[in-house]
This record gives sequence, C-alpha cells and structure tokens, in this order.
Amino acid sequence: MNNKSLSSVISDSVALTVHIFEQCLRYQWLIKELKNDLLRFTINERIIRNRGEKEVTLEEYCSLIWKTNIMSPLKIPITDYFKLNANDEFMGKDEKTVIRERLSSLRENYDMEKAIYIYNQRKFDVKKQSISGDSNIILIHRTTFEGYYFDAGQALLLSASQLIIFGINEVLRRKEIVMPYPVVCWIDIYHVNEMVVMLPVIRKTDVSNRVNAPDDIIINPYSQESRT
Repeated sequence: MNNKSLSSVISDSVALTVHIFEQCLRYQWLIKELKNDLLRFTINERIIRNRGEKEVTLEEYCSLIWKTNIMSPLKIPITDYFKLNANDEFMGKDEKTVIRERLSSLRENYDMEKAIYIYNQRKFDVKKQSISGDSNIILIHRTTFEGYYFDAGQALLLSASQLIIFGINEVLRRKEIVMPYPVVCWIDIYHVNEMVVMLPVIRKTDVSNRVNAPDDIIINPYSQESRT
C-alpha cells in the first residue's frame, strides 16, 4: 500500500465502493423478488382459505392485491369547513385547492404515488354559504403489481343498486362511458352514500393508452360534480 500512488489508492477505493454498491443493489433486488413471491403465495393462500377452493377469480385476486400491496394501510379521517363564494353546493375553487395541497403534502411526506380524497358526509349551509363535511383519504404507495396497473386516476363513482342489478359493463354502457383501454377487471375500493368507487385494473402493457390524470383525486358523492 505504501508503494502505491495516491491516485491508485483512490481508484482502488472507488472500484471497491462501486462493487459493494452493486452487491447491495443486487441483494435489494433479490429481497424485493422474494417479498413479491411471498406476497403472491400469501394472496393465493388467503383466498383459498376463505373460499375453500383453488379457483380464484381475477376480481378476487386484484382486490386482495389492492388491499395488501397497492393501498397504504394508513387511514386518514378528515373534518373540513369551507366558505363558499356562490349560492350552490358545487365545490369551490378554494375548497379544491386546499384539498389538493393537503393531498400533495401527504404524498410527499409518506412517499406515495397517488392520493384519493372521498367525502363521507358533506353539508351545504345556504345561510352561512359554507360547506362542512367528513372524509377519508386513501393513499396509494404503488400502482403496479404482477403485470397489472391499478388506475386510480380513472376510478368511477357508480350506484351500488345499479351495479347489483345490471353489472359493471351494462352500467358503463348505459352511462355511455368508454374506457380508453381494455380493462382486465373492475374492483370496488370504497362504499359511501349508496355509491361505490370502482377502480379499473389494466395490463401494465396498456398503460401508455391511459388518459393522464392528476395524482391527487377528489371524489364527492354528494353532488353531480362527483369527480374533480
């Protein structure tokens, strides 16, 4: 070592550091793959245990993936109060801005990809020109798993009774809703005010066909303006 030049020592040190870093990345990748394998096994075993049979529908599989690997377990209940500048119950600019800023901050603080704000209760006070309500925030820490993409940006608020009577495809046809890509399946992610938030699951290879949507999503079941 004493016979080596300083530049040679630095070069060897850098080479060793790069090698160690590459090994760390390799082990991280292996750990990630092992976790994914264990998650797949756990998902299948849980469904089999619950149903008592081996045949699993795609909706069941994706619903469990959503609960275990897409949606964050962190639950954030919110109580809000907003002043309005108009005599109607539509969401005002200030209301939307405050909510989106809050969602953006939560995503950054918790390292999440997307966030959904859903009103559980929303009251419009005509005299006070104000809105008050309770809501929940769903945080999404990843959007892909096992070749599937969970498109929260295209989630739809649909009538629970219509879904029961007609099914998702007929409801979409009656509402003249055409998705910009082939949907593998739909999963229900939230129930409120006799409505269901339905989320489309697509193949990861079809992601390029999706419509760009904001990372911060607001769903208001108490107005015709159900989605902003």
